[in-house]
Amino acid sequence: MDKTYILRILHNYVYIGKVHYDGEVYDGEHEAIVDQATWDTAQRFLQENNPRPDRSRDSTSEAALAGLVRCEHCHSAMVPVKSTRRGRVYPYYRCLRSMKADTDCPIKAVPAGEIEAIVLRQMKSVVQAPEVIAGVTKLTGLSTKTIHDTFKERFWAELTPAEKQRLMHLLVERVAINDDGVDIEFKTSEIKSVKEAYSEQESA
Repeated sequence: MDKTYILRILHNYVYIGKVHYDGEVYDGEHEAIVDQATWDTAQRFLQENNPRPDRSRDSTSEAALAGLVRCEHCHSAMVPVKSTRRGRVYPYYRCLRSMKADTDCPIKAVPAGEIEAIVLRQMKSVVQAPEVIAGVTKLTGLSTKTIHDTFKERFWAELTPAEKQRLMHLLVERVAINDDGVDIEFKTSEIKSVKEAYSEQESA
């Protein structure tokens, strides 16, 4: 057993219940063999004795919903992957369990663009709801017209990929893909704060 093989084992995320795929690290469906504290200690030791940049941490994902999408059929995370055909890159979210073993998963993979467009449409509806706009008005002191104008179509069209990703992770709890379609669960705490402000305004 040579040194390279041993180092590969020591850097393997599988031992802490995670999966390293396409430059990103995701929670796996298997139990950890090594606890996080022991893993962190080993990584610090390796870094101090053989310093080298950790490229996996430097990479940034272009998938706006990375970490939020789940396959309801397999109760598994769906991770961003890419395929290339005729020089074009096609991003997908793929069921992690279907990648690791032979399964009868009917979903397997969904186009990233389609799922992200569905989520974005739902986000637009949420922030344009009268009670949410009124709540933001109460919290910020800005006029209802200002808030409404802020979230016009131009706002969404001018979002950079990084801004879109931050906004989705701020408002979305999870995106569940099932046989019948897509179920989106929003973070109730974020929406609740503005709705409560609206309720206070109504009762004042």
